[in-house]
Amino acid sequence: MILIILNFSNNTATLPEILQELQGQLNREHSSHINVRRSAIWSDTCRQMSRKKFSPGNNISVKFADNVGTSEGAVDVGGPKREFLRLAVRSANLDSGVFIGPEGCRMLYPNSLAREKDAYRLVGLILAWSVVHGGPGGKFLCPTLYDSVVYGPDVTNPSLDDVPTLQLKEKIQKIEQSTSVKELKERLYDEEIQTILSDLGASPVPSSIEQKDWYKKIILRHVLIDSTRYLLEEFKKGLQTLGVLDAMQRHPQQFRDVFTNENVNQLDAQCVDLLFTVHFAEMGSNARPKQELAVILWRDYLQDCESREAKATLGDVLAFATGADVPPTLGFDTTPTISFVDGAFPTANTCSATIRLPTIHDTYDDFKEKMDFAILNSPSFGQP
Repeated sequence: MILIILNFSNNTATLPEILQELQGQLNREHSSHINVRRSAIWSDTCRQMSRKKFSPGNNISVKFADNVGTSEGAVDVGGPKREFLRLAVRSANLDSGVFIGPEGCRMLYPNSLAREKDAYRLVGLILAWSVVHGGPGGKFLCPTLYDSVVYGPDVTNPSLDDVPTLQLKEKIQKIEQSTSVKELKERLYDEEIQTILSDLGASPVPSSIEQKDWYKKIILRHVLIDSTRYLLEEFKKGLQTLGVLDAMQRHPQQFRDVFTNENVNQLDAQCVDLLFTVHFAEMGSNARPKQELAVILWRDYLQDCESREAKATLGDVLAFATGADVPPTLGFDTTPTISFVDGAFPTANTCSATIRLPTIHDTYDDFKEKMDFAILNSPSFGQP
């Protein structure tokens, strides 16, 4: 692990400025060669990070293998790296065993097996590694967890919204809504609440209704902060990679949108369309009318993706073409482009961020069906 202390003297710096400074420490002369399977991203990534030659500050060069272990030949010049970072961050969220709660609002979860495998630190490392190399931060940490990381657990106010299970959240809400000592006592008598109070050494017998706020406070703090405090330190050790934790603590507001889902800017059809430059054939050529029709159908398709009338989402479309399901904060290293193919299905080259639209379809329904099929069966239709 590399820990570098950078001098972020300007607390009003923008996120792109901060990320550019973090990227200034990368070693452009050396590469970490990452060999992974899409079907086993978490285990393969952990294995790669445990190799003696691995350095998070080196360039990332990714080669994917298919499910039977043969090389796809997807040697990284940009697109495979974006896809890898997206998949690695998603796998850290869903497959590492260190989180609990809804997919978009995750809290740390005590998992002895994950801790034995150093997963809490590795997840933090993956998130920091991804952010500095132009990938996503994940946008899945609950605000309570994010605040504990950047401000410290002792000054963080836990939020009822971040309680990871609906059942426990409802029990705490009922404690808060109690209108009499008798009602409060009955709700504190719940087995799960009793276990928490026992761990805290707190009396389960209230003496006044005013104590309901105190009970709510100590239960929330125990569930969301104190019970996983030791795991938080391991998670933060990973985030220290490449100076990311220091940057987060100096610029907590700038990084909030990188790691939490509080202020989500949803992709829209126009945004995705404007990312791409169309490479048409010459005006007057036989190919031009078919290409213009394909672009019209493409724009209709993006609108259907936005309104969920297509099977694919806009994120799926962007990932198919570029390897990233959202535009990177610092932009793509190459301008995404649209070209064309005389076939039934679209193809893509994530290295050059190119999608090739089929030009043989005369109807929108045929175009839409083939777009959905190809995008949802990626990487079969990707061509690096």
